[in-house]
Amino acid sequence: MAFRVGVVGHRPDRLPPESLEPVRGHIADILASVAVAVRRCAQGDSANYYAPGRPTLIANSPLAEGADRMFAEEALAQGYQLTCVMPFAEAEFTRDFSASEAFELDSPARFSGILARAEASGGLTRFELDGRRDRAHEAYEAAGRVVIDQSDLMIAIWDGGSANGTGGTFQTLRQALAYQTPTVWIDTRSPFSVRLLEDVVEFDDFVREGLAPICGTADPGELDRAIDRLVAGELNLSGEESSRLESYLNEIRPRRNFSFSWKLFRDFMDSGTVRWPGFGVPEFVGQIRTAWPTIDDGAIAEPPVASWINARLRSHYAWSDKLADFYADAHRSGFINASLLAAAAVFTALLPVAAHFGRRASVATAILETIILILMVGLPLRARQRAWHRKWLEYRVMAELVRELRILAPLGGARPAPRTAAHLASYGDPTRSWMNWQIRAIARGLRLPNAKVDAAYVSARCAELLAFLGSADSPHGQIGFHHRNCERMETIHQRLHRMSLILFAVTIAAVAANWMFRFVDPSAPERLTAWLVLFSAFLPALGAAFASINNQGEFARLQRRSRAMADGLASVRDRIATLAEADHASLAAVLGLAGQVAAMMMDENTDWRIVVLDLPHAAG
Repeated sequence: MAFRVGVVGHRPDRLPPESLEPVRGHIADILASVAVAVRRCAQGDSANYYAPGRPTLIANSPLAEGADRMFAEEALAQGYQLTCVMPFAEAEFTRDFSASEAFELDSPARFSGILARAEASGGLTRFELDGRRDRAHEAYEAAGRVVIDQSDLMIAIWDGGSANGTGGTFQTLRQALAYQTPTVWIDTRSPFSVRLLEDVVEFDDFVREGLAPICGTADPGELDRAIDRLVAGELNLSGEESSRLESYLNEIRPRRNFSFSWKLFRDFMDSGTVRWPGFGVPEFVGQIRTAWPTIDDGAIAEPPVASWINARLRSHYAWSDKLADFYADAHRSGFINASLLAAAAVFTALLPVAAHFGRRASVATAILETIILILMVGLPLRARQRAWHRKWLEYRVMAELVRELRILAPLGGARPAPRTAAHLASYGDPTRSWMNWQIRAIARGLRLPNAKVDAAYVSARCAELLAFLGSADSPHGQIGFHHRNCERMETIHQRLHRMSLILFAVTIAAVAANWMFRFVDPSAPERLTAWLVLFSAFLPALGAAFASINNQGEFARLQRRSRAMADGLASVRDRIATLAEADHASLAAVLGLAGQVAAMMMDENTDWRIVVLDLPHAAG
């Protein structure tokens, strides 16, 4: 269990001396309220969803002079761990605190003292950005964005004044609200009141109205209750979503997978080959170890950030991804089996008539038909009871969220945020799902890597993104996956459609032949006409089964979606490749492109889930 608080505020030149004591007092009170609220959650029912141990409190601050340092000092005094997001490399950043630039006495010593104090407590993370001195405002803006992305609550120490350039307090405060990060505003003007801000529209309204007097100081407990509500909303999960999270966490890795119909059918319809799958289910992490290597595997010679992120996310991804595959096989095999069994039931019912079976053979086929009908009813019922359909969709969303966090976290980016268009609200808000709650919990505990962002760091992140995306010619990467999936889905769709038409044409021929034998050549053997009747009934049933599978599988729609995704991701990949070749590629630029990739993947995944939710659980 972790909770993160970030800060944005003025430097000493906009902090009146009379404001320092009350502002510091408000900071201490807010941090204490957060700590109390977190400890209360740690004693509640939702604590069972977290690893054992004391909750982690994290303070995110760039440690600039003034508000940033007051915040960090109060946070360390209350047991918070410190994440220092510097706009420049540390050596360059300390130039801001030189005698000619500093507002504070002994500013460099105070800066290094705070870092040393945090390091001594075992809770310091340095994240040194690659800002350029000739673009200092952009560097401070990038640092503010990282602080926002890494915070669940912001504290803004602001005098109510207008924007003072890019990357200033006003802009960062408004950006936090635009990203829906609740923010406690401490006004540095007398009477130094405090107000909770949660809505950027409301903020813009009272800014336009000339900053009307702030409310919220009449009831000292009002802010405490608001913070308790915010912390509980972030850390706790209740209702139906909590039961689904419990179901996910209590899953047991299956040792056998007998749902092989889908993969046999898919491979046969795609390539015409049949490869009998093994029934054993290998250990989940072992299946992805090559794609998610860590230092412990001996696959990476030195401790890069890739190993850091893989070590922290690999087990989460393996669990959700492989369980999603397991339930996808179960669900898809179920509707394939149900569709083909429907055709088999027709064939079995008419077979005794066509073959002129005796009594014992007729009884045997009747028993077989009964078994087929029981399976046709029982398979969908079992699928509903075991929630294969729902678990497949939810676990797949969870796996995708972990993958997107994997590419964003080393860049200082936010946890992925699934979105749903307003006209699809009836399908539920994915931001209120247990999957989004779980990924936020993982992101809170992840923090940032200890890293100095330089040209080599940016180049390594670009290389990882390019490998993640891959290419159309590569079997690995997202572009290759969607390219291959597009070809496979189109092939299956076309072949199923063609087979349905062929069966329809053969049925017409069988009916015509039957009529010809009955009315043109009455001397035709009765056994022949009986078989024609069987095929006249069975072949349309088989064609309907193929049409049902085609409809249930949504192969045509998936083919178009994969083609669009492959093209869209390839376009972003080209821009990343261009950026990787640039002399001064910035982390902020890489993060922007990585964010586009994550948004495209999450939007596609959310929309795919909605499409599949509407599909029936069994053959139509």
